[in-house]
Amino acid sequence: MTAAPLAIVGYGFGVAEPALGIQWHVLAMFVPSLFTGKLISRFGKLSIVAPGLVLLMLCSIVALPGISIEHFYVGLILLGLGSGIAYEFIGWETKSWIPFPIGFSYLAALFLLHQR
Repeated sequence: MTAAPLAIVGYGFGVAEPALGIQWHVLAMFVPSLFTGKLISRFGKLSIVAPGLVLLMLCSIVALPGISIEHFYVGLILLGLGSGIAYEFIGWETKSWIPFPIGFSYLAALFLLHQR
């Protein structure tokens, strides 16, 4: 996620393209968290985590063969979906011992990791 905007600009695309790619990535990362916890509770961990891991692998398969803007966008969206499901699983799995909501810790970690 951090290197993608630099790569998009580095390959000659404008500065608006990285912003759009990151916007879709963030949406894809956070929208699944609205329902994956309930899906994990209903269908079990493996039934939900396995497709998330498949999405992360699919991200690599899509992003590797080309440098077109479509490769960047689809790769970022798949990365967001896969990591969103994986982080929701981690939050679902550890919520019993964390004294504050996992959403807060996830957002705080993202904030701290992306500061310069």
